[in-house]
Amino acid sequence: MRLPDWRREIEALTGGRIVTVPVITDKEQNVLRIPPEFPGRAVVRNLLLQDRFVAQFVRAHALNVNYAGSEGVFHFILLNLAMAGDWKENEEGLLGHEYGHIWLNALGYSSPRFEAAGAAPCVLIHAGDVVQHVLIRAETKRRGFDYLSFWFRNIERWMSESANQPAPADPCIRVQLVSMYLDTVLGAREGEWSRMEEFRKRVKQVSSEGIGLSEELEKLLGGLDLWDRSHYEYALQRSIEVLALVHTPQTR
Repeated sequence: MRLPDWRREIEALTGGRIVTVPVITDKEQNVLRIPPEFPGRAVVRNLLLQDRFVAQFVRAHALNVNYAGSEGVFHFILLNLAMAGDWKENEEGLLGHEYGHIWLNALGYSSPRFEAAGAAPCVLIHAGDVVQHVLIRAETKRRGFDYLSFWFRNIERWMSESANQPAPADPCIRVQLVSMYLDTVLGAREGEWSRMEEFRKRVKQVSSEGIGLSEELEKLLGGLDLWDRSHYEYALQRSIEVLALVHTPQTR
């Protein structure tokens, strides 16, 4: 009863409703498809018509969206079924992780707004992730969710597939790589993983500059009490600044 119990807790905190939405990629017609009926469908449909949002969604296993408007208060979890092969054996762990994001926002530990000015959307999304994930990993572990085995399984597959790959030219892929690196090295503190040194070496081969920038965040996020609101806000702002440099390196 882990998910139902946490769901009731979150919905009592927010007065909203958690709605899980499976999203199918129709490659032939190049469109995303959602169920014909569910609460708040018009809101999700509008999101999936926005190129900036879709560009981030298709790279994720799932995304959560908190919405309050005339339609009501909703916490949508959009599941990317195109990547279901990565998570279908541990859907509970993936959903528990997304519940963690919603729960933190309900407690006031907000992630950056997707529409916020001054940074690319992928920078804002991943900056929120790297900070919130520190707290989510601890909380999901406390509640009995298994997320790390899912994470490390996918990281090991990435290690196999990334051999001899060139440094990513897409700035959002560079940001995603640093986010993945931070989640892995910080997540390993919650459980043993024998391939950490091999992983560090592989990432540096793919993007030595980006990982060099991430080492500051690794020390920062690993050393702060992020339940302290001032520490949380500082870590969030610094993560945005560093990932913005990864996205758009300064030239001299």
